[in-house]
Amino acid sequence: MHIGWADIICPFLLLAEAVCAQYAMAYTIHPERHSLRSWFVYTHKEPKDPKKRKEFYSFLMDILLASAFGVSNLPVIWKLVGWFGCFCVLLLVIQSAVERIHGLPAKTRLLGGSILCAGLICAAWFPAAAMLMEEKSKVLEGDLIGADEVFEDRNRRQIPPVSFGDSGTTVFQPPNSRPFWQPYGDGIFDVEMGRRGPLVSTTIRDAEGKTVMTIFKNHWKVFLPFCADKNFTDDGKALEILDSSLHVVFQLRFTDTVVQVQGEWWDNQGSGKRFFKSRTTGTGAIEYLGPTRKYNEDLIQPMFVYPISTHLGEFAAQPKQPLAP
Repeated sequence: MHIGWADIICPFLLLAEAVCAQYAMAYTIHPERHSLRSWFVYTHKEPKDPKKRKEFYSFLMDILLASAFGVSNLPVIWKLVGWFGCFCVLLLVIQSAVERIHGLPAKTRLLGGSILCAGLICAAWFPAAAMLMEEKSKVLEGDLIGADEVFEDRNRRQIPPVSFGDSGTTVFQPPNSRPFWQPYGDGIFDVEMGRRGPLVSTTIRDAEGKTVMTIFKNHWKVFLPFCADKNFTDDGKALEILDSSLHVVFQLRFTDTVVQVQGEWWDNQGSGKRFFKSRTTGTGAIEYLGPTRKYNEDLIQPMFVYPISTHLGEFAAQPKQPLAP
């Protein structure tokens, strides 16, 4: 999530330009009603409640409501909307309670409140974005593109090839062959065509047989503490899983032509296979793993930056690979 100051300021500048143009037109038609002096004409108003009890009670209720939004379990987006509403109510209370402000023309008070609201949005934009990113990073399950959108008929459809990362080494599914491949008896990797693209299903375990992640027709779920971190994109086209050692154990990315996969599949007896892109040749490779054969020099390279709490969906710069002999 990359948001710059230009993304925040430009909409407000366009809005200000539209307001200025509208006011210039109004001034041309009725100059006596829209002069600069008319913005600051003070009208004395007798307060109906000299002790301002109504404003005081409104202020207390506003503070309590804002606190309630803070301690509630609502999604972050609803908390932000609630806090913004409380801020708007606070502005109305202040305008009503302070006589010097209450006596100003309504258009002046409206403009002042709009400027303060715009300032609040600018000041809170990045903290709010960080809150949304942190909330999204804590989810333990989610959907990739087209999750569960399967065809109900039994017609055969072309399955895209699977490549070992971006190595270019591809595997095609033989006709009438399911699953796509099966590293172990209870560890399969399967691909089928859904309404919006390929649907992947598999289970990832660590070297001790503990389930780290499952994915079924593009709906994924991770299991703590065996999954230390993960990362994914908002468009649902990429997912990466790290085990408790912060090693990449599953990596999936959908492109227009292939399904890019790298991963480690272990059984419950300490035997595993690593499907990966070789760092030395840049081509696809398979390694047989065991309790004493981890081959850490060939660990799968992360495609995302971590931790996800501050780098949601941010791809890492990939080093250049040597040419294959």
